[in-house]
Amino acid sequence: MSTKTRQRRRYTDEFKRQVVAESFDPEVSVAEIARRYEMNANALFNWRKDPRFNPALAEREPHLPARSRRAGRLAPAQLRDLRPTPC
Repeated sequence: MSTKTRQRRRYTDEFKRQVVAESFDPEVSVAEIARRYEMNANALFNWRKDPRFNPALAEREPHLPARSRRAGRLAPAQLRDLRPTPC
């Protein structure tokens, strides 16, 4: 039985941008791209949602970590009186 542990891989931002761009090819699945680079498809899906690596998203909003976006803030309630009006 082998006790060798696999080291966590680190990818450059340029590599991530390149792989994300390739993943939008309609003729190739995200899973295929991930296999091509021997990586987990979930990591690639996460990169596709990150504006730092997906130029289409970068144009829409500045990058903020998911937890900091509206963390703990709720929209104010809009209350209306739903009782029937007297005739």
